[in-house]
Amino acid sequence: MRRADPMLQDIGWRDVAGLLASATIMSGIVITWVKYRLAGDFASKSDIADMSRRMEAVEVQMRQSPTHADMSKLSERLSIVERGVAVGNAELGGLRDGMARIERDLNLLVQHHIKTGS
Repeated sequence: MRRADPMLQDIGWRDVAGLLASATIMSGIVITWVKYRLAGDFASKSDIADMSRRMEAVEVQMRQSPTHADMSKLSERLSIVERGVAVGNAELGGLRDGMARIERDLNLLVQHHIKTGS
């Protein structure tokens, strides 16, 4: 059997307690330093709650916004209205031409009646 090193035989409970106290203090310093360094890297509970409220508001808006099918139907209806407006414009152009002819003929008749005195 080997004998323990004489230096190790001199270590007592006070030495072990001092070593543990030093280790505890050093680990506390290291943990405090790590927490300080990481403090700005993570979101706080209030930040997460605020983001959660904002996300819920966005989800409500998304549920209320029109779907692709709704937008497709709207586009079809707008096409129909656009065609109707184009047809109306064409008819108005034809009416304008007809009114111009009637006005010209009416002016000729009025001038004729003025000249003849009847």
